[in-house]
Amino acid sequence: MIFSARARYSVRAILYLASRAYSYPITTSEISREEEIPKEYLERLLNHLKKKGLVKSFRGRQGGYMLSRSPDKITIEEILQAVGEDLVLAKCLRENMEPCQRKEYCLAFPLWKMLREKLVDVLKEVTVRDLVSKGDGKTGLLHNYTFQI
Repeated sequence: MIFSARARYSVRAILYLASRAYSYPITTSEISREEEIPKEYLERLLNHLKKKGLVKSFRGRQGGYMLSRSPDKITIEEILQAVGEDLVLAKCLRENMEPCQRKEYCLAFPLWKMLREKLVDVLKEVTVRDLVSKGDGKTGLLHNYTFQI
């Protein structure tokens, strides 16, 4: 599975906002420069994330964007959903498509379904806070995941 640029850039922008002192707005120019995201595209993404309630914007000379909630209250799944990322690993799992004719006897279907469920579970559990600096200069997940197939 490959996440879209829209999804990757949105996660990176949110993580950048969370990693900064979020007591003041961060400009799109700064986020664009630091995260290497085209500014016009970033502006559209941030407007979309604003409509979904993940960021808030401020106008004027001191304007920019901030998270609308604490980083520990925003999950990665929520960011991906906000930008319409499709977390379907196989066409047979899409709800809005005609049902797969092989679904009932396909030996691979349970695997695709289980992988999607595990992926969504992880994305629901991992928060923005989990991915940004923990104050000791280190970054990374605070969870210990075990995957089993």
